Amino acid sequence: MEAATPHDPNMKKAFFVIGMFFTVIFLARIAVIRADETPVKLVPVLKINKEYDKRTTIKPSTVPNGGNGLFAAAPIKKGEVIGELGGRLVTAEDPPANQPYLASIPECAWEETQPYRYLDSKDFGGNVSRTNFAPSKINGIETDFQNAAIAQLCSYPYFVFVALKDIEPGAEIWSSYGPHYEYDKFMTAPEVHHLGSLTGGSLQEGNDWQERDYTNRVRIMEANAVTMAAILAATGYIQADGIKDTMRCNDTVAAYRKRDPKRFPVACGIVEPLHGVRSLAELERMKHELHLDGVVWHSRFQGVAVDHQLMRPLLKKVREVGLVPLVHTNAESNLEAVWRLERLALEFPELTFVSMDALTTNTNSQLALDIAKRTSNILFDTAHVRGPAYIRQFVEAVGSHRLIFGSLFYSYPASYEHCATLDEIKAAKISDEDKANILARNSRKLFGLS
Repeated sequence: MEAATPHDPNMKKAFFVIGMFFTVIFLARIAVIRADETPVKLVPVLKINKEYDKRTTIKPSTVPNGGNGLFAAAPIKKGEVIGELGGRLVTAEDPPANQPYLASIPECAWEETQPYRYLDSKDFGGNVSRTNFAPSKINGIETDFQNAAIAQLCSYPYFVFVALKDIEPGAEIWSSYGPHYEYDKFMTAPEVHHLGSLTGGSLQEGNDWQERDYTNRVRIMEANAVTMAAILAATGYIQADGIKDTMRCNDTVAAYRKRDPKRFPVACGIVEPLHGVRSLAELERMKHELHLDGVVWHSRFQGVAVDHQLMRPLLKKVREVGLVPLVHTNAESNLEAVWRLERLALEFPELTFVSMDALTTNTNSQLALDIAKRTSNILFDTAHVRGPAYIRQFVEAVGSHRLIFGSLFYSYPASYEHCATLDEIKAAKISDEDKANILARNSRKLFGLS
């Protein structure tokens, strides 16, 4: 971190005392407190240089449901001070419980701050107290999210936020919260996985389509704070060369994962029921040569129903080699009726199926919930979910372990810039544990990720 001048060198250490607002009004009316009245409780506050607050502004964060955040109101150069952190000074015997605005004063400053050990910046904290957290790495991947850092000083003002890079006006300011922040909770919180679909294979035009796809997909993932994705093979692809086109599609998915295995740890291929026994051999190749994790079906593109007899030998091979079956059950297609998947789930109880697009309509969503109550080996993805109330209803009826985050994202052209499904899950009145199951843990368990 580059050196910074956090405050006016002529400024002396400054503590001052402030009363609560209602008390100030009261004392303006009556100068003397009678013996039978409760004395005013005064609180010690660390004074800060408010001039720095002119460089920033507080407004709604770009993080969905993230409350307020801190934004640059003027250009801030790398190494410059963004602001000083103020707040109520707290003794070691009186730290507030579960207070996210609490900062520990550096031990080297304790002689100056006696008897105070903490700074509660919820009130009187200055603009920088509304800086939102961003991790420097997630699952070993550099995020490049942070553009600020907290510098702890052994003398007044004890805490300053410093720019790690040039920050343009209008940009949101992100920082680490220091070594004592509960990072594990963040890592299992929302925005960790999604199911996407690779629009690739012989349908794309131009030699650089994969580069465009990768660049756009990563851009949208980072914008929505999604750190990992399962890549699914294209389902609507040209098959002029039959099984060879299917094999090429699966090769493409495997290569996509190989390019960036930390961001795309899961890759799922495709086989065609109408390719008969050739698809059995391709399932073997997918598992043992390409090392794919699952197989996806989209029956309305494949010409046979989800529960067609041609699916039986394929599912037996899937069970044998150990792939995860992902089956589209969109309400708009009778070939993909979700009750057809229920038949297969009952017939193949050893397999765990993922039902994709089942929440397309209100009617289909309720049917999916009824089926979830009758079966134990179907996970339902959240693509097309009808709102946070349905998520809560589903979780209360069958448990959060039966939902998996499906983002409904096709990357080129992008399906969206902002993932509304994340908002629905985060807004649902369910526990943080349930949200973590839906957004991360269920997919980790399904695909055997550590």
